Amino acid sequence: MKKKQYENYKKLKEDKIPITRDDDDKLIDADYIYKKKKRMKPSMSTQPDWELLEARLEKKLELGMLKPYYSMQGDMSPEKQLEEVRNRTSEGYKLMLAEKGLVDWLLSYE
Repeated sequence: MKKKQYENYKKLKEDKIPITRDDDDKLIDADYIYKKKKRMKPSMSTQPDWELLEARLEKKLELGMLKPYYSMQGDMSPEKQLEEVRNRTSEGYKLMLAEKGLVDWLLSYE
C-alpha cells in the first residue's frame, strides 16, 4: 500500500476498519497492510463480501463512526442499522450495498 493511499485512509478514519481478507480469510485493515509493509493490494470483487461488510459496520459502531440516518420511514439509530444488517432485511442489504460502494471507492484510490 502506498503512503499516499494510507494517508487517505487515515484522513477518512478508515485505517482501522477491515477492507479485505488475507489468504487465511482473516479480516485485515489498511493500518495492518501499511505497517507490516505487506506487498498486497486489496482486491475488489463484483460480488459483495457480506461478512466483511458486516464486520466493517460493527467496527464503525464500536468506533462511534456509524451515525443515525433519517428517511421517510423514520429515523434509524446505529444499533438498529446493525440489527437490520445482522437480520439480513431489505434495509440491511441497502446499508451493506452502500458500504460496498464506499469500499470500492476506497480501493480504487491510488
